[in-house]
Amino acid sequence: MRVKTYRYECFGETLEYAEGLGFDSAAVESEMMENEGGEYTPSVADGLEDAAIEFIQDKGIQVIMEDEDA
Repeated sequence: MRVKTYRYECFGETLEYAEGLGFDSAAVESEMMENEGGEYTPSVADGLEDAAIEFIQDKGIQVIMEDEDA
């Protein structure tokens, strides 16, 4: 059995890929910004990226994260 994979490269491409699968990044971002007092902070960006990766994985797609130090 062949497993679908997505090779992580960067924040923007990950969001775009997840959105193509149905991820609503605007809604997730809005909710996270509410928790940060309406500010777009680094933790919002990190949370948005984590949510996108989790969404991809929930679709049965393995996310491959390469070690930057390798």
